[in-house]
Amino acid sequence: MAYSENEVLKSVACDYEGYLLDWQDWTMEIAVEIARELEQEMDDARWEIIDFARQSFAESGKPPTRRKMVSDFNVDAQDLFDLFPSSPMRKICKIAGLPKPKNCL
Repeated sequence: MAYSENEVLKSVACDYEGYLLDWQDWTMEIAVEIARELEQEMDDARWEIIDFARQSFAESGKPPTRRKMVSDFNVDAQDLFDLFPSSPMRKICKIAGLPKPKNCL
């Protein structure tokens, strides 16, 4: 995704993996395009998780961990995998415009 042909995504600076370099460049339009490139469906439940992740980052300066999502957002870990299959925290952070979580390879 880092080399997207999408005009919306080409308008923001990203790292080589497609994570925004400045989380404040994020817009919902950018998030929708990132989700589309990840083939990730978005609905109200997923947007709530994205909003929580951004709020958590604004408060701490770090992407939330899965443990934080489970405890503070009160979502079951399996629900995160169901909503964001494969690598939920990577997808959540990427769509939310946050840096790649440190514990993700």
